[in-house]
Amino acid sequence: MKKTTIRYIVDDVESAIDFYTNLLGFELRMHPAPGFAALEKEGLRLLLNQPGAGGAGQDMPDGQSPEPGGWNRMQLEVDDLASFYADLQEKGGSFRNDIVEGEGGKQVLLLDPSGNPIELFEPAREKAVRPIPEGYHTITPYLIVDGAQAFIDFLQEAFNAQVESMMKSDDGLIRHSALRIGDSHLMVSSSTKDYPPTTFMLHLYVRDVDATYEQAIGAGGASLREPTDEFYGDRSAGIRDQWDNQWWMATHIEDVSEEELKRREQEMSR
Repeated sequence: MKKTTIRYIVDDVESAIDFYTNLLGFELRMHPAPGFAALEKEGLRLLLNQPGAGGAGQDMPDGQSPEPGGWNRMQLEVDDLASFYADLQEKGGSFRNDIVEGEGGKQVLLLDPSGNPIELFEPAREKAVRPIPEGYHTITPYLIVDGAQAFIDFLQEAFNAQVESMMKSDDGLIRHSALRIGDSHLMVSSSTKDYPPTTFMLHLYVRDVDATYEQAIGAGGASLREPTDEFYGDRSAGIRDQWDNQWWMATHIEDVSEEELKRREQEMSR
């Protein structure tokens, strides 16, 4: 098969040349007359004809004249449709619609100066497997406790924890669970002979340390320290849960410069 060629009828060849070369990267190959031009892009040949110019621009036997517009169109594939669309909008490009998305990909119809549509298309691609699951950070606490379900209930009541997944054995033992507190994840499992319970200390930044402290106390936590303003700019508090774990929490209330921090530290040590 020889080279693929598409012909568009346009109102003005000069403005069409400017549009296709400057906005879509076509190269002008031939422009022998005012009413005709040939352009090319990556093996695709585009012919532009004004009505009445050349054989393709002549009236049909039924009297109808070739004219721009319609729904038939060529398709140009792009890597990033959203960015390409935004760039063309800044350059004054006119569109028939907004970006639409289907199973095969995303598309939008760009109009040339005569109203001929050009379909810009970004094919759907398989999503790459994320090496770090969405929402997780580099460090994720993994907590092994006796009575994991009761511990999870405590986290839900004390810190509004959300259970995102859970796997249990046939006898109801929690083999693994993933929870989220605020924007952070933690994992909880039931202790076993091979994996005995451990204790830990965790720190939470929260919007209202006083409210969180009272909520944790109400859930069964024992106070380690009531909310207190600290010299380094945090209002901090702490509780101990029934599993002997410590939960420290704070709300940042002041940005303290390095110089001021050193001064306050020296003052406290006197």
